Amino acid sequence: MHGSSDLTDVRKLQIRTRSGGGPFRMSVDSLRTTERAKQGAVMLAFDDNERSQYGTAFPITEEFGFPGVVSVIPDTAYKDRKIPLDEMEEMGRAGWEMVSHPQDSESIPEMSPRRRHRAIRDSKRWLIDNGFERGAQYVVWPYNDYDGNSLAVASRYHRLGFAFSGCPVGRQVTGPLSIGRVQGDDVERSKRMIDLAAEYNDLAVIMYHTISDDDRIGESAFRDVMAYVDRADVDVITPTDLWASLRT
Repeated sequence: MHGSSDLTDVRKLQIRTRSGGGPFRMSVDSLRTTERAKQGAVMLAFDDNERSQYGTAFPITEEFGFPGVVSVIPDTAYKDRKIPLDEMEEMGRAGWEMVSHPQDSESIPEMSPRRRHRAIRDSKRWLIDNGFERGAQYVVWPYNDYDGNSLAVASRYHRLGFAFSGCPVGRQVTGPLSIGRVQGDDVERSKRMIDLAAEYNDLAVIMYHTISDDDRIGESAFRDVMAYVDRADVDVITPTDLWASLRT
């Protein structure tokens, strides 16, 4: 497609997926439309509580007054190169949210039913026990892997869940436990996602791991994206902001 699409004149919908060279099965069980939101939004998400999220990303987002979201793996919270608890608390006071990321050697669907339940429950409990009650209501799916059983357990503990997708999502989300995110290391693609969120009043959840590592986005590039967000006609929100908007 060349140029911008005209969403008032959609005539055909095509769905494509990659097979990876082997057999696969794809089910399409629900196509839905929602009312368009009044304003586009961006959410800044940071996976795995990496130390550079505090040391590099946090000061830059503070310059712009942006909150962020850190998905915390409880078992790693006290290890080197991870964000210490006191720094998580500082980020929380600045409006950031620490959310659940029950990552282990297996993905949630690969776990036994009992272990799956325990992993989701205990990860939320760690956040509550350490003073992050607000973020404890939300989960980021480890390895971007979840299924119906995973969603059923998560619905007992969480309001919203986040996975991976290739584009922004409607701000009026209809699948609250499977909200898509986009990878943030590609600067130009991130800017394109921000533009789409602004143009169509969608939500772009931009996800990062480390900042300034060799194979990830650098500090200057990250600052460039934050400045781009600042100039865009979008809100910068947290999961709690999104949840509140869905209930009004």
